[in-house]
Amino acid sequence: MFDRILCAVDLEPGSEDVIRCAGRIAERCEGTLRVVFVADSALLNLKGSVGRLELPEEQAAAIEQVSLLLREKAAVLLKNLCDALKTDVEPMVLEGSPVASRILEHVESWGADLLVVGSHGRRRLKRLLVGSVCNRLVHSANVPVLVVKTKEA
Repeated sequence: MFDRILCAVDLEPGSEDVIRCAGRIAERCEGTLRVVFVADSALLNLKGSVGRLELPEEQAAAIEQVSLLLREKAAVLLKNLCDALKTDVEPMVLEGSPVASRILEHVESWGADLLVVGSHGRRRLKRLLVGSVCNRLVHSANVPVLVVKTKEA
């Protein structure tokens, strides 16, 4: 039924539940599973400036170093979460901003036919302040979206 399943996680507590659920679907459908984490480039790649403030070269280099380290750590964490699955999985760290848009771009470019995401169950004020990637994905995706409410929610 589903040949290409894309699972998007934020690496917060509960991501393992979402990955396990997507893995079970991939196993039953004999589909391909790709698990992605999107590193928000607005936070990671300041590219030598913060707003209109230009940073000295050594500070810009330090920010780039931290950005690279964070992406590497995210890749290791993502791989560790995926290692427990019984099905083949392709973990992938993407970069982009806003995160929901980057996920939707990847859904289209990879040709996914199911998107699996987690929900933290945040309520009105917190969702308003933090935003809801899950909400944006549910309302904007061109493929079915399975929302997994995590235990931590």
